[in-house]
Amino acid sequence: MCQGIDPLWELDILPPQGQLRFSDITSDFDIPDIKPAEGRSMPLAISLIGATDTAIAIVEIEDCQLGDQQSLSHEVQVLTQRRGLPIMLTGCCKSVD
Repeated sequence: MCQGIDPLWELDILPPQGQLRFSDITSDFDIPDIKPAEGRSMPLAISLIGATDTAIAIVEIEDCQLGDQQSLSHEVQVLTQRRGLPIMLTGCCKSVD
């Protein structure tokens, strides 16, 4: 589970599926691939492929703080697009057991 607060967004990553909620739009994705950096175990690149949108989430092991909320264990950047314009979202993830 990942989220950001400025702007507000959420990304659920439950391979083989994912869902991004951002700007009053919900996009469902298939997750065909999760790859670590070459020669390392982190960061991870998560490919998200949808019917009309695509995205890549880069997840790092870094302490991450969302405003006044508790510290989470992973920093994340999500690269996607809306109406052909590139968007980079930043935030934090937590592992769900």
